Amino acid sequence: MLESNPPAQSTLFMKYTAVVIYLLTAVLGCGADLKGLRPRPDRTEYAVTMFNDLLGVAAELVPAEKVRKLFGSEVDSRYLVVEVGVYPRVKNPIEVRPGDFAIRVNRTRDMFSPQVPKGVTDLTHSLRSIAWELFAKCLPETSTYKPVAGYLYFPILDRKANREYELEYKARETLMILPLHAGSGGNLVFAK
Repeated sequence: MLESNPPAQSTLFMKYTAVVIYLLTAVLGCGADLKGLRPRPDRTEYAVTMFNDLLGVAAELVPAEKVRKLFGSEVDSRYLVVEVGVYPRVKNPIEVRPGDFAIRVNRTRDMFSPQVPKGVTDLTHSLRSIAWELFAKCLPETSTYKPVAGYLYFPILDRKANREYELEYKARETLMILPLHAGSGGNLVFAK
């Protein structure tokens, strides 16, 4: 008969957590060329799009089922994942930084900055592949004149089913607030 050994399980958990954190740090520390996702051919293919004279920002909330399938239940239970596409409208390069985005809980003052999930411990997947997938699919920080896309991961402590979220983009002299919708159905397009 096998007995449960909590100290051994705790040690194993800590070991895997340390490995994941090490891998995530190594990927960032080595200056990995993060490419994000392939931008959709048209910014109107996202659930919501806003644009001005310089750029278009498109976004949609990634459904929980898709997050679980891509990254496991650990990420789904702790983070809202938003797919973002940035579409320059001018020939000059624009700066794209994940730190220019924040998520707001609608009708409150609660705001969250994007973070790469830490301590992913779903032991049914290869730790290395989960760590790499999280980083590889992040919205890249870059200067570009071409469209770029990627995921932003927002830590959410309180997940209520009826919450509405807004994605705020603030860079240079641009402020855009996009209501977030899951990727199904019609597209909302706003000109600023």
